[in-house]
Amino acid sequence: MEQEEKEEEGGGVKQASYEAIVKSSFLMGFVQVCNILVKVGLNKIVAVFLGTAGVGVMALYQSAVNILKTGCDLGLSQSAVRDIAVVGKDGPDALGRVVAITKRMILWVGLLGIFVTVALSAQLSRWSFGNENYTISFLWISLVVFFNVIYGGQMAILRGVRQFKALAKASLFSSILGLVLTTPLYYFFRMKAIIPSLLITALITVVCFEYYVRKIDYVRQTVGFKSTLREGSLMIKMGIALMYVNFLGVIADYIIRGYLSNVGSVETVGLFQAGATIITSYFGIVLTSLAMDYYPRISLICDDNKRIEGEFNRQCEVGFLLVGPLIVIFLFAMPFFIRFLYSNAFLPAMQFLELAMFYSLMTICSNSMGIILLAKRAVSVFFFTSTFMRVIMVGISMFMFSRWGLKGLGAAYVISGALHWLLMGIVIGVNYHIRMKRGLIQTIIVVFAGALLAFFLKEIEVEWVKYLCGVMLLTVSVGYSLYIGRKEMGIDVVRWVLDRLKKR
Repeated sequence: MEQEEKEEEGGGVKQASYEAIVKSSFLMGFVQVCNILVKVGLNKIVAVFLGTAGVGVMALYQSAVNILKTGCDLGLSQSAVRDIAVVGKDGPDALGRVVAITKRMILWVGLLGIFVTVALSAQLSRWSFGNENYTISFLWISLVVFFNVIYGGQMAILRGVRQFKALAKASLFSSILGLVLTTPLYYFFRMKAIIPSLLITALITVVCFEYYVRKIDYVRQTVGFKSTLREGSLMIKMGIALMYVNFLGVIADYIIRGYLSNVGSVETVGLFQAGATIITSYFGIVLTSLAMDYYPRISLICDDNKRIEGEFNRQCEVGFLLVGPLIVIFLFAMPFFIRFLYSNAFLPAMQFLELAMFYSLMTICSNSMGIILLAKRAVSVFFFTSTFMRVIMVGISMFMFSRWGLKGLGAAYVISGALHWLLMGIVIGVNYHIRMKRGLIQTIIVVFAGALLAFFLKEIEVEWVKYLCGVMLLTVSVGYSLYIGRKEMGIDVVRWVLDRLKKR
């Protein structure tokens, strides 16, 4: 009897965990879709009012801001999530102290961002535009960098306390307000509106997020300089490692693009960029949404490997069930997506994209394993595995592209993804005895089988037969996801979504 009660209790906890994953994924997925739509609208407005030159100038400023923000925030926007999640369970007093430390360190690195941008303003103008005519503009950009760093810290706080509704509202409100307020500026002032618009958008984002941060239940505290450095040292250490990994990714992408440009052409770089953007910006919506709650959730139980194993398996299972049908849709409708997002000239990007889709599937498990390392503060292991895999990816990509072009590059991503998955599995298994359970393995096999079928069936030359096969395969894929969700997870996704729509 006692055993049955324990099983029921365990089943209840398991179902609650699944529901939390699905709920947060749907919520953040919706937000990301809305943000993308807002960005598409903004890009359209800039393109209409400012033309190609305006779009180019905007892109250069945004690239500079992203690089400076990544370098100057020392990874605190990511590392702080773990500390806030762990301490948050100890009550408002403990939470108040770590939030105060986080805010103070974020303020410091934000000021560092201003200093670095101002010091490099003339050089940034030369790098971006080939002259120093934009030096004054980059002085103003320093404030944009500052606000972006502050916003990153605010997001870390909301993620750490798992206030995802507040995070979603802040993201939506800031995006919409930014679009509404900056559109008239572009209409009346054209090119002169770029810097003010970037400033206004960044400031609005900070204000919106601060509003929801202040609503968190914690005791406001003041922490001294020495205490901040002492208690925040581990946060800084892990943050620097994360910053390094982020920069490593940027450098690796730059090397690959440079190689494609020299061995292939600028057009080849454009095709690769189009494919990579679809994977990271559009297809990656699901993966990003899944990871949003996973990090703080794992951080709360970072000392219990058994519970981590359960959360890891549930996280990956939900990920594969959500992504499986999307893979089928993307593979069959890829020409339509490319034409819609770009033009017919970008259709050759399919050679890379149709294989790189499988890389995205593999990252569901490998990224989830990497987050476990972060939650456990295994900084050196995370540092080594990330460096090793970036070097491997660059080497394999160069080799495969030189022989088989864009198809070879897509295959290189698949091979790199498989090796990363294997490496992380060994690291997690050996060090923490965390493994994939039978239910997850079964789901992986089914989803990969469906993706492979879609990969081959899309080559059918008779259009109506091809799309009939696609509809049938998609129906089976969705049906399987709903069946497992209901039978194994206790979640009726259709009913769950309908209930939430009714409440709205």
